[in-house]
Amino acid sequence: MLTWDKLKKIYFKIRGILSRVRQSNPAIPTAFWQEFKLLSKRARQLFSEFEIDARNEYEHPSLEPYAVGNVIMWGNMMIDGSGDITAHVGATKFATVKMEHCK
Repeated sequence: MLTWDKLKKIYFKIRGILSRVRQSNPAIPTAFWQEFKLLSKRARQLFSEFEIDARNEYEHPSLEPYAVGNVIMWGNMMIDGSGDITAHVGATKFATVKMEHCK
C-alpha cells in the first residue's frame, strides 16, 4: 500500500528526473511540459492537504483516546454529507479521505 508521504517522495523523484531530461533534451514538446505543470500544481495541492503527524499516529499509535465533553472515543470514523471520511487515529490526530481525491 502506498502512503501519501511515499507518493510525495516518488513525485519529487520523477520531477527531478524530468528536470534533468529537460536540460539535456530541449526537443521534448512544449505541450508535454504544460501538461506536467498542470499535474504538478494538482499534486502540490494534494500533498499540502496531507498531514504527516496523522500518518505517524496511525502507523505508531499512542492509543490515546479522544474526548468530547464526557464522551471518550477511540478509532471512530465519520462520513460527512460530501462523502469525506474522517477517522480518529489516536490522541488529537485525524486522517481524512476526501471523496474528490477518490474520484
